[in-house]
Amino acid sequence: MADITDVIAAHNAFIARWQAAFTHLARHDGGPASRQARAAAWDELAALIELHLDAEDEICGPAVCRAGPDGPGRVRGMRGGHDDVREILREARLQPAGSPLWQQLTAAALAAWASLPGREEHGILDDLRRAGPALRRLLARQWQAFIAAQIRDQDQTARGPRARHPTA
Repeated sequence: MADITDVIAAHNAFIARWQAAFTHLARHDGGPASRQARAAAWDELAALIELHLDAEDEICGPAVCRAGPDGPGRVRGMRGGHDDVREILREARLQPAGSPLWQQLTAAALAAWASLPGREEHGILDDLRRAGPALRRLLARQWQAFIAAQIRDQDQTARGPRARHPTA
């Protein structure tokens, strides 16, 4: 049974693969079909990033808050970084896909996102590694259930099927 740190690492790797696909599409602009593919890849990538942020806030945040007296402050810092990324993602959604401003915002969102796994590694993941193995496994199950529920709920809206998520 995986623990929460393994699940988070798998999710980060999954997002990195989508990011690489998006970046590849951005480098090879071949007209309208390519721009549509890039927009679709961005929509999926942005949804995966938001899903990761939401899962961390809902599953890991409360566990870290209980981890010690500095837990609430660490969680506020984590959520502040998450909210910064979410704001850029929201702004990008308001722009026509492929427009210069959309391209700037997607690049800014990816730059902001890129800083988070490093902060996780030396922040929340450190806290979680100090937790007992039973708690880490419980958090992994909660994360997986949260992801599965979010994907199921999104699929039931007009968005259609999602990419197969490694932790769902």
